[in-house]
Amino acid sequence: MIELGVHTDFRGRGFSRRLVDTLLADRPEPFASLISGPGAQAHAMYERWG
Repeated sequence: MIELGVHTDFRGRGFSRRLVDTLLADRPEPFASLISGPGAQAHAMYERWG
């Protein structure tokens, strides 16, 4: 497991989405699990991404 974050100065610019897309590109697994606590900022982001 790894934990990544985007500095607050760069949030809202699509960096998180590009980071996740890059990390998951060309992976052989059919899906990935992105995990966050319900109160974490990432939780809402993951819900928006579906």
